[in-house]
Amino acid sequence: MNDLMWEINQLLNLDPYDFERLVAHLFDKMGYNTQSTQQSRDGGVDIEISIDNFGLSHRWLVQAKRYSGPVGVKEVREYGSLSYRENVDGVIIVTTSSFTGEGRMEGAKHNIKLIEGPLLTEMLNHYCPDEGESFHRKGRGVDVLETGEQVFGRHSATIEGDRIWLVLTKKHMYFEKITATLFSKKKELIRRIDASSVIGLKQDTNSLYIVIDEKNPEVLALSIREPKSFAENLELFRPSFLRGETLRKFG
Repeated sequence: MNDLMWEINQLLNLDPYDFERLVAHLFDKMGYNTQSTQQSRDGGVDIEISIDNFGLSHRWLVQAKRYSGPVGVKEVREYGSLSYRENVDGVIIVTTSSFTGEGRMEGAKHNIKLIEGPLLTEMLNHYCPDEGESFHRKGRGVDVLETGEQVFGRHSATIEGDRIWLVLTKKHMYFEKITATLFSKKKELIRRIDASSVIGLKQDTNSLYIVIDEKNPEVLALSIREPKSFAENLELFRPSFLRGETLRKFG
């Protein structure tokens, strides 16, 4: 057996989109037909899986949540409603963490399948035992850019309809466009914003508004894929800009 087993911490350090693709790959290994949804479809379904045996076809929707904290009843209820809206056989929620007691009750009530972190790693070690090594170094070191800057936040976002990665360091905010397969990536830097040029930041649920350049203000509007995780990292990016004074006229 491979000494480099799949671990929760390893999964938490993956990019959210990497995690989604890994979950899709897992179901593919389990014998399902898998299809990841379009990258711009934020807030919706991450993965569709189906199986067709002797003319009997079944289809499920899978939501992948790379969380460190428990998934609550609100999210379980929200994703559970997709089974009625999308007319599928069921919904599966996969998380690196766990579910609250109310979340589990909600799942049982609507026949939503819940896969928590320990079960997920067990499934990965069973169906993908030789692939954990490819992610092992990535799940353990510190993310450092070629500039030498240490990254404390990397988040999936959408700006003007384009899917990007929003990368936060102490000095800069980077917009990266990534073309990826499961085990390789090609990164393209499409914008770099100096922290000193940011005159305002405001987060509103899934939306982020960035105001830059005091002389000629420009407002950038982004949609954030995992707002809870992003909010924690945003506190580390120039906290003096988070008071909201600059953005009052934009609110």
